[in-house]
Amino acid sequence: MMPRYKVLTNLRGYDIITVTVTVKEIFAMTGTATRKFSRQRELIYNRVKDFPTHPTAEEVYTALKKENPALSMGTVYRNLNLLSETGKLMRLHIEGSSERFDARIDPHCHLLCSECGRVFDIEDVLPENIERRVFERHGHLIAEVSLNFKGVCADCSGSAYKE
Repeated sequence: MMPRYKVLTNLRGYDIITVTVTVKEIFAMTGTATRKFSRQRELIYNRVKDFPTHPTAEEVYTALKKENPALSMGTVYRNLNLLSETGKLMRLHIEGSSERFDARIDPHCHLLCSECGRVFDIEDVLPENIERRVFERHGHLIAEVSLNFKGVCADCSGSAYKE
């Protein structure tokens, strides 16, 4: 069923448009139709969340396949895409690396290790309120912040930073 529109004119002569839609229609229009609970989706999400670095789809599949023989690579891709589209996972596009996934969806930075290829979270390097500061200084509205570093991780360099 399509939304129903009604145009009313108020006392000052302004047109007021009212739209009547059902919740089901809103889900259909926004592409966020409700999904049934999926044990496989939950397994995939939890594996990404518990992964020490940010896994690729192949790494998620490999980690889950042994204990879940019915799991297919297609199921992993479909669920990672759905979880990314619904905002439960962040999809990471880092040049020089396969697409990766992160269960941490707040703004933060990443390091791609040029030695081992793993991707790590980098904490507390984004300037506070960067989106607001960009708007105030330049008038741009920032929808997403992404800052990625390339270098050598503490494990590969043999030295861990100590405060």
